[in-house]
Amino acid sequence: MIDALISQTSLPSIHPAVVHFPIALAATALLADLLSLIIPRWKPSLEAAVWIYVLAAIGGIASFLSGRNAAASVGAISGAAEAAMSDHADLALTAVVLLQLAALLRLLGWFLSRSSNRAAWIVTAASI
Repeated sequence: MIDALISQTSLPSIHPAVVHFPIALAATALLADLLSLIIPRWKPSLEAAVWIYVLAAIGGIASFLSGRNAAASVGAISGAAEAAMSDHADLALTAVVLLQLAALLRLLGWFLSRSSNRAAWIVTAASI
């Protein structure tokens, strides 16, 4: 299916198109979180932040997997390029893991906010 999508574009792989979504979603979630701190009575921004973090986490996984697929399709490259690609993959994995943790913490904070506002703020602060 991914090959069918790629064949409809001039992109060598889907990774360049996918990678920017989790970045934009994580920044948007952070802004929604900050908005919920500034205007605590406005509940839609709090719930929006939670679900945007979840979408960013899912997008992070898709981005990482598409990057691995793109790296596997690269032919012979120099040692320096290989090292750069390896560093990029390591940083991507770290970013994805941190994004997953942030999403889980935000979900936990959201569920806790239904019973304890103080616990929710602690979890929210930890995820930011």
